[in-house]
Amino acid sequence: MKRMKQVPKTVEKVVEKITEMETTFVEEEGGLLTLMGKKVNFHAMNYNYQGILTGVNTTEIELTHPKVVFETGAYDAKDLKYAESIPKDKMFLRLSAIEAYWEQ
Repeated sequence: MKRMKQVPKTVEKVVEKITEMETTFVEEEGGLLTLMGKKVNFHAMNYNYQGILTGVNTTEIELTHPKVVFETGAYDAKDLKYAESIPKDKMFLRLSAIEAYWEQ
């Protein structure tokens, strides 16, 4: 007949190193920071948006005077063919949803 017997066993303890992330803003050439204060068009996953870019952080952008663009018309045209203003002064758009952007 077999019996269970407890036998001491050496176990290594592993210490987990955790790095805390800190948000810092770095002045760089190019990208969204060069478009601050300008009217910008954004192609996002589901809709297109237009507004004045007033904020950028690591996860989202802030647009003032935002519009949802339903029909752009010709891309080289000065105005959109069909866009509706959002009934708020500000709108936030996730960077992960943006596919393309350019200055109007």
